[in-house]
Amino acid sequence: MPDPSPLSLARDPKTPPTLLNQLARAPSDPQISDAIARNPNAPLTTLQGLLDGHTEAVLANPALPLHLLAQPNALYPLTGTRLRALARHQAALGQILGWREGGWSPLRLTLACVAAADEHTRWLPSARRPGELGRLRARLIQRGALPTALLEQLVHDPDPEVRAALASAAKAPWQFEALLDDPTLHERLLSNPHCPEIYLDGFMEHPDPHVRRRIPEHSAARAEQLIELARDPEPEVRAAVARHRALPAEAARWLRYDAARAVYEPLWPDSTRL
Repeated sequence: MPDPSPLSLARDPKTPPTLLNQLARAPSDPQISDAIARNPNAPLTTLQGLLDGHTEAVLANPALPLHLLAQPNALYPLTGTRLRALARHQAALGQILGWREGGWSPLRLTLACVAAADEHTRWLPSARRPGELGRLRARLIQRGALPTALLEQLVHDPDPEVRAALASAAKAPWQFEALLDDPTLHERLLSNPHCPEIYLDGFMEHPDPHVRRRIPEHSAARAEQLIELARDPEPEVRAAVARHRALPAEAARWLRYDAARAVYEPLWPDSTRL
């Protein structure tokens, strides 16, 4: 009886894991690799090596759910290539991981972002662990590659780096409104050139001077706001007012004799105050 062919061995669920691993490492045609990826007797390390090139076959492997149950992070590191491959097969992965309708795990949200961004994902860095997925979502936000439907999910993202990226990149009024409840984002929101003018008054009494100093930098800052901030107790706020290109004369007269050098210096071109 002739020896079984490599393809028949790759398909046989009784083939020992060590032999399947050897077959996967040896140069072979894609049909053999695909058969190994589907073989429930293939070891996890072998499946990991085949995941990028045979994603659909690996996800169809009946033993994969058991592997992931024992090692939840077995899909990592998620390289750019692997992320794009998994994004194309989200439904199959979701069935394995038990994603519920309407539930957004960090991995599911990341894959949805990758799928939506598509041509913007060639540069994606690797995520070596689940905690690094937020950085990937933040990068995609910064690139302006995501549709509104996903941005609506991201305003509630548990990762602070993602929300910070959204605060800096937000354009629609609803995005600002959704992020206002997070005080750690106020400075970023005000630094955003798209921040609606209607929010400036609300930030005038903000307890954080780093936030108040952003008001004079906003293109819609009004003269009366600048005059009021010229008397702010914090020098960094008054200095921001002094640097305003259209500083009202009343504010300028007050700030020219301020006690803080960083405040009065921009108002004395020769750096000499009488």
